[in-house]
Amino acid sequence: MKYDLTKKPTKGAARALDAFRGALLGLVARKSFESVSTSEVCEEAGYPRATFYNYFDDKYDLLNYCWVWLAGQMGLGRTEHEPRNQALYDIYDRMAGFTEKHAGAIRAIRVHNDEAGYLCASFHTFMAAQAREIFRDCPYAAESPVPADLLADHYTQTIMLVWQHCCLDGAASRAKALSYLEVLLGDL
Repeated sequence: MKYDLTKKPTKGAARALDAFRGALLGLVARKSFESVSTSEVCEEAGYPRATFYNYFDDKYDLLNYCWVWLAGQMGLGRTEHEPRNQALYDIYDRMAGFTEKHAGAIRAIRVHNDEAGYLCASFHTFMAAQAREIFRDCPYAAESPVPADLLADHYTQTIMLVWQHCCLDGAASRAKALSYLEVLLGDL
């Protein structure tokens, strides 16, 4: 991404980033990500293409920014001082809470974007990488007889599977999903 997310954005930059993010998410709620053009994003956001290219290389770069924003909205990464088992359940709970809060928009996006398409694959890849980083950096990983990367992948995939089944597919309540995690993750 061209824009440095490590620095605090100016008011103008924050407005532009929000507008482009909102435009892309609005468009993918009406059509597939693959069919969205940069011109449509700019028109929807109310900014010229030149401004778009000041911040992003292309629509894929903007999508990655959307995932970074989403992770921030979910509060991923805030597990530093939690007990090992509680951190996993808190991560799931934050994902579930965000999903419940934005259920209508998520349903619309899912209607127009196939699970095997770029948007969903990109989301799963990003979320898995975020979760792996959280678990890999966890102080408890060093105590495990299982390599940290393998343990991180196990936790990540389990949480993502339960989230997909219970939240996105609507197969179970949040409380039931947490009970599934307890069974699937066992004694942490």
